[in-house]
Amino acid sequence: MGEGQGEGGGAQCATHAGVRAADICERCGNFMCAECSSGGAEKRCPACRAHDAGARFTLSRNDWDLGRLWGAAVAAFQREWLMLTAAALMFFLAQLVANMIAGLVQAGADEFKSTPLTMAALALSPLLGIIFSGVVELGVYRITLDVLGGRKADLGRVFSQLPRLGTFLLQRLMVFAIVLAPLLAAAAVGVGAIWGFIGHAPAHPEEALDWVSDGGPGGTPLVVVMLVTVFVMVVVLAYLSLPFSMATAELALDPDVGAWESIQRAYVLARGQRWVILGVGILFALMMVGGLFLCCVGVVPAFALGEVLLVGLFLALRNGSSLPPRDL
Repeated sequence: MGEGQGEGGGAQCATHAGVRAADICERCGNFMCAECSSGGAEKRCPACRAHDAGARFTLSRNDWDLGRLWGAAVAAFQREWLMLTAAALMFFLAQLVANMIAGLVQAGADEFKSTPLTMAALALSPLLGIIFSGVVELGVYRITLDVLGGRKADLGRVFSQLPRLGTFLLQRLMVFAIVLAPLLAAAAVGVGAIWGFIGHAPAHPEEALDWVSDGGPGGTPLVVVMLVTVFVMVVVLAYLSLPFSMATAELALDPDVGAWESIQRAYVLARGQRWVILGVGILFALMMVGGLFLCCVGVVPAFALGEVLLVGLFLALRNGSSLPPRDL
């Protein structure tokens, strides 16, 4: 019997010598027999499963705090800071390229001096930005998940999510619709109330402010209406938007999840945790500001560390939740 062959020929199991292989480990590429793969139920060999068990992200929904989350994020970042920073830089470059292309499209439309063409370019520009940066964004999430799972950062994984681009774009479209509808409703109520005070629909927000400063009747109630409208819109935007970072991470984690299901899962994870998500988001923003003060060069590593922190929060809230478990 030749080397690497089991009984009767063919590849043999890397763990059980002489036993015919039934599958290949998706992590290391070694051959597995039926016993090693638990009859085909396991996609990784026993050695890789043991490695993954030791490297598994241990914080869970009912057993975590900000200090431990920060410690886990910093430890993961320190271990792979160079590759994580390089991945973040690729994301910024993708956004830069997307903005340049969008600018060229807009400039080309303006050359024709056609209002419909200009409006079409305005609508197309954000879509181009999402397309060019979306794949890289998902890839950065995937790399961050790898690092938090104990594996090395592989820059080749930046483009590993290309098959998910359609799902990602559909998810963003759904997110836009979810946020826009209630915001338009709140704005319509506010404009209607202002209309009642000044007698017609305001052409711009400054018109209502001019009405107040000029001593128009009902000036104080009008200010109250405007403040309440803005407050409601901010609250609605924050409440609806906070879970969406979890939806993007879910797409990167689960290759089988659909656009709408990823949003549903994000809201499950955010249930009772919106203040926590908001707090970590504010910490991320402060880190970015700190990076700007370091002659701007600190923005990229600050973004990379912030991504590790946000994805770590996602994993902590997901572990122990009602969502189906997924290997990192």
